[in-house]
Amino acid sequence: FEMAQQLDQQGKKIALLALLDCQGPNFCTRLPFFNRILLHLQNIWQKKHYYVINKSISWIRWNLTELQYNLQRIVILWLQIAQLPLPLSLHNRLIEDLNSKAAEAYQPKSYQGKITLLRAVDWLGGIGYQVDKYLGWSSLAEAGVELYEVPGDHLSMFKTTNLPILAEKLKICIEQVSDIKESVNF
Repeated sequence: FEMAQQLDQQGKKIALLALLDCQGPNFCTRLPFFNRILLHLQNIWQKKHYYVINKSISWIRWNLTELQYNLQRIVILWLQIAQLPLPLSLHNRLIEDLNSKAAEAYQPKSYQGKITLLRAVDWLGGIGYQVDKYLGWSSLAEAGVELYEVPGDHLSMFKTTNLPILAEKLKICIEQVSDIKESVNF
C-alpha cells in the first residue's frame, strides 16, 4: 500500500494494487461485553466441554507466548546494555518489535486508485469481534475496493490446497488490468 502511494507521488501509474488478506486501519471492532458473553455461552451450549477445553488451551498458549516474548525483551535489553551481540533468534525478535512499532506509528493516507483485496474467508482472531468486509481499506480507497474471497485463513490461504484458487483469482486480477491496458493502447 505504501509503495503504491510513493510510486503514485512520483507520477508512476499503478496498474494493480493487490493486497493479500492485509488488515487496514480499523479492520475490526470489538463487540460490547454483554454480546461477547452471549457468544461464549452459545458456544458452551453448542460445543459443551470441548469449547471450554479449547478456550483454556488457547488462553494458556497465549499467556506462555506472552511470557516468552517478555523474557526475550528483557534479555535483549540486558545484552544491549552490556553491548553484547544478539543471537539470531533474539535479533529477529528485535526486528519484529521494530516492525510492530513502525506499523503502529504508520498513518496511512487516502489512496487515489482502486485496491484489490484477496481476503481469506476464515479469520484467526478471537470471538467477539465484528470484522469489516473490506478489512478497513474502503475508507482509504478513493476508487473503491474490489474484493475476492479465497479459502482458508491468513496463513492457510497459501497452503497447497488453497494456493491454486488464490493464484487463479490473482491471475484474473492481472488479466483484467492487462485487458484494460490493451484496450487503451489499441
